[in-house]
Amino acid sequence: MKVLARAAVISCVAIVVAAGVLAAHDMFLRPLQHFVAPNSSVLVRLLNGTFSKSENSITRDRLLDVAIVSPAGRVRLDTALWSVAGDTSTFTLKTGAAGTYVLGASTRPRVLGLSGKEFNAYLAEDGIPDELAARRKDGRLNDASKERYQKHVKALVQVGDSPDKGFSTVLGYPAEIIPLQNPYTLEVGASLDVRLLVEGKPVAGQFVQYGGRSASD
Repeated sequence: MKVLARAAVISCVAIVVAAGVLAAHDMFLRPLQHFVAPNSSVLVRLLNGTFSKSENSITRDRLLDVAIVSPAGRVRLDTALWSVAGDTSTFTLKTGAAGTYVLGASTRPRVLGLSGKEFNAYLAEDGIPDELAARRKDGRLNDASKERYQKHVKALVQVGDSPDKGFSTVLGYPAEIIPLQNPYTLEVGASLDVRLLVEGKPVAGQFVQYGGRSASD
């Protein structure tokens, strides 16, 4: 576990279409532990807000898919096992054989309407400069928006001390980030390459945000 104990943990978020409310939320899957023993259980939280705090829960009716990929294959979580308490949604991952597990969650589309001013403020606040620049270039800053959006998130959990190729499993979500190396095998300071897919096809020139809680964490 020497290398594994220092591995970087991935929790990726991708939004298909730039849209939302002014207090827009990112979404993350956060297991309470990222290193788990085989044949054990770990609580997984879905945070709708920031990586540290959830501001709204995601109810069962909004779920399009909750996937668990293990050495035994891919299974879809029974939504009856999806719990909502206050601002946080949770489910329990029951592990089997050792390997790198992939957890995924995908929400159903929603449509939101915003005035031009509200939408511009949202784009600026949520860090979507390419769409804001396009609106400015095309003279559409005053145009109201009616946007269709979804959220698709993934997390990796290392079960036991045998990383495997499960980390690169493509879940088939409308937007998806796929690591090309297993983060649990990387030394500190190594590079991690990722592939971006939208509707199953590689995307070039896509604006991407990445990072941690802070520059040092």
